[in-house]
Formats: sequence, structure tokens, C-alpha cells
Amino acid sequence: MSGRPKLKVYEYSHQGKYMGYYESISDVRKKYFSHIKGVASLFKKEELGHKYELLEDSILFQERVYRDDVKYIMAILNSPFCNLPKSKEGIVQVFNYKKVLLAEFQSLNIASKMLPHIPKATIVHQLNESKDIHRYEPANQLFFRYKKQ
Repeated sequence: MSGRPKLKVYEYSHQGKYMGYYESISDVRKKYFSHIKGVASLFKKEELGHKYELLEDSILFQERVYRDDVKYIMAILNSPFCNLPKSKEGIVQVFNYKKVLLAEFQSLNIASKMLPHIPKATIVHQLNESKDIHRYEPANQLFFRYKKQ
């Protein structure tokens, strides 16, 4: 026998149910990626030390994994707080009336999701103002600024 040994590929539903396996990566390419000319590069993504390929109704792994691992990986992939692009503007800081730093968020989107009681427009307005923290009392009792680099 010459060449590399065939690598099995294991398929799971998005809920973590084991659906079966394929004898080789080429079998997976034939079934799911036959529309791609040439060789489709698979298993470039990795979470929890498991390389995977996400499909519309299932997820493929290069090794057997536990159901809880599949559920956890799917939770990461579906979370609005994971795998976010870097913010162009920078880190958003939240201050109280005494100018004490209360929190920092990686982006405006995360800040607005973590503080749903404050309208995103309010946060944007305060971030775009060039003045220091207001002397009057804002409705939300918090002030937002971009972190100075």
C-alpha cells in the first residue's frame, strides 16, 4: 500500500447527534463539495482542539468527539459575542458620574448588546462627542468614551 492512509470523517448534527462517518476526505468532497472545481480545502477551522467543517445541517470532524463538545462548539459559532471582527474605532469605556471606569467593551456592538437598556443611538452620540464627560445628568447615568491609545 502506498501513499497516506485514508482519514475517516465523522458527521454530527448541530444538536450533537452522531450521524455516521465517511471512509475518507475524498468521500466528503464528492458528497458535499462536488460543485467546486479542483480540491476543496477542508478542516481549516478549529475550536477546543477539534478541526471541523460546518455544513448547513451538520458539522464534520476529523475525529470522534463528544456530544457536549459539538454543542459547545455550536454555541460558540452561534454566539453574538464570539468571533467578532476587531473594532475599527477601538475599545469603548463606560464611566459613572465621578469619572470612575466601570467597564470596557471590545466594540460598540458588544457594548450595546451588553447594555440593552441603553439605546445604541445614545451610546453612539456620546462616543462621537468631542467634549469631556457632561456636566449635566444624562438619562442613563453612564458616559461612554473610546479608550485613548
